[in-house]
Amino acid sequence: MVVFGIVGLVFSYIVIRRLLNVTRLEVTPQRITISHGPLPWRRPSEVATDTIRTIEVRPYQWRYEGSVAKHYHVWSVHKEGHETCLLERDTTKEQATQVRDEIQRILDAGAARNPEQAEPG
Repeated sequence: MVVFGIVGLVFSYIVIRRLLNVTRLEVTPQRITISHGPLPWRRPSEVATDTIRTIEVRPYQWRYEGSVAKHYHVWSVHKEGHETCLLERDTTKEQATQVRDEIQRILDAGAARNPEQAEPG
C-alpha cells in the first residue's frame, strides 16, 4: 500500500511539474544558461558558446497506447563531439526553429563584436 502511495505522489508531482514549469534559456555571446522552474526538476546548466559548432532542431517522436506524438527539441552540437539538449518541451517545429534562430542571432552578434573568438570559416 505504501508503494502505491509513493508512486501516486511521484506521478502527481510529474504532472504538476509539466503543467507549471517553464524552461528558461538565457543566451549571451559567452554562454547559454538553461533553467527550469518554479518547481525543482533539473539543476540549472550552462553551455559555453565558444564550444558550440552548431545549433540544431531535431524531431522527437514517442508512442503511447497506439498513438504517436511528435514535437521538436533544440540541441547544441559541440566541437568536441558531445551534444546538449537546450530545449525539450512540447514544441512545434516552428517554435523550435524560432528558438534556434534567436540563439544563433545572439551568437552571431557576439562573434561580430569579437571576431578573434569566432571560429574560422
